[in-house]
Amino acid sequence: MIDFELKEPLDLASIGDSFINLIYSLAISNALNKPLGITVSNSILYQSIKKTKIRDAIGTRSDKHKIADYVEGYIFKAWAEGKLDIKEAVDILARCLSGSTDRLKLKEESIIAFTELLLFIQDKKSYDLKRPLITVDCIVEKGGKILLIKRKNHPFSDQWALPGGFVEYGEKVMDAVKREVKEETNIDTEVEEILDVYSNPKRDPRGHTISICYIGKGKGMAFGDSDASDAKFFELSDINYDKLAFDHKKIIRDYSRLKNV
Repeated sequence: MIDFELKEPLDLASIGDSFINLIYSLAISNALNKPLGITVSNSILYQSIKKTKIRDAIGTRSDKHKIADYVEGYIFKAWAEGKLDIKEAVDILARCLSGSTDRLKLKEESIIAFTELLLFIQDKKSYDLKRPLITVDCIVEKGGKILLIKRKNHPFSDQWALPGGFVEYGEKVMDAVKREVKEETNIDTEVEEILDVYSNPKRDPRGHTISICYIGKGKGMAFGDSDASDAKFFELSDINYDKLAFDHKKIIRDYSRLKNV
């Protein structure tokens, strides 16, 4: 389908502009349940990169217009290279759009939507290295309950999960699990032991991950932050196991058998 050279994102900004206006219009149309053509403002694209690594790629002194051009080319190139399909992109954007016609609310939702899309592409590019990525999860205990977060981002957005995330380059896994729990829930964790290692290649729809799951004691008041929209402690009997993200149903069942609870 593509007979021209796929250069750097800035070189693809012109065609990228048309591409993202297409997927944005489709997402808006789905949210409103009626066809509508709409363009994405430079302001939305500029603000959508704040939680991504894109700003590092183009330099901290780039102006808003150049950053918006880069985002347009970046998204188009991801599609052209087979790292993103149109339905996938539209679905990610549409999930963040309520169908509101209020301009301010629509802009805020659109910034979140494009942030989600960029993070999704960013994760996909990481998996292109064709090697498993290391993650950590933690069962944080407090008062006979365990800590869960409600995920904010794709995949499994709005579903409950154990706190955790990717181990950063140069980071010890023990430091990673404490950092992830703190960032997502505000809870300080005293890590006690490893529950198990989970490595099913299909455990994460984004690609192959290996998770080291810890058990620890939590201190502090839980609230959702970073990648979590909510965080709270649950009795094991109150958890809806069939609605948990990833393979966390199996992880918590393994924990329950270990603790005989």
